[in-house]
Amino acid sequence: MNETEKLYQQYAYDSPAVDDWIDQHGNIDTVRAFGPIAEMKGRFVPAKVSHIYQHQFVPDSTGTQRAIVMPVIEDGATVDIVAWRLSQAKLDVWGCVTHAARFLNRAAIYDKSRTAPLGICESWWHWLRTGCKGVMALRVEAIPELRNAGDVLVDNSSIALRLLYEAYLWPLNVDPDSDVWKAAKIEGKKRIWIDDDRAAA
Repeated sequence: MNETEKLYQQYAYDSPAVDDWIDQHGNIDTVRAFGPIAEMKGRFVPAKVSHIYQHQFVPDSTGTQRAIVMPVIEDGATVDIVAWRLSQAKLDVWGCVTHAARFLNRAAIYDKSRTAPLGICESWWHWLRTGCKGVMALRVEAIPELRNAGDVLVDNSSIALRLLYEAYLWPLNVDPDSDVWKAAKIEGKKRIWIDDDRAAA
């Protein structure tokens, strides 16, 4: 058991608030089936890292803030804990504990049995509504890893354009007029689907 797993075991507990919270944002059965989810006390503080989220959650049994938490598992190990603050209006107070996680549901990127494009979620509540079947980046620098997923599905053209740049073009660090850039752009456009483009093709 690593240190992150010990943190989860020490501070996480089940409560009726967990299912109530899931029911507001997703399907209880599918979210519960994805993995452990619990309540935890602690406090949210500003994250001192440049990640997708803006807060770090600090577990504390005497903390005044309540959070719904879920272990983030990558390569078979618990590397982080994602936490969402209970009782918030804007749904924007959330973050991680160790800052080590790269994605929510990173294993889906490498799922060779998948027969449909992998859904790319822009928000954690979108991810929950998909039944945790899609993937959500937690770190901007992790986004190029999505190239390993093959075909992916996004909600609109602006997300598609951003993903094309962040996953396929930005990591190259080459001249946009180069053949390498042009080839990557073609490959990215071929892999990134918008809504039901695949069904219409």
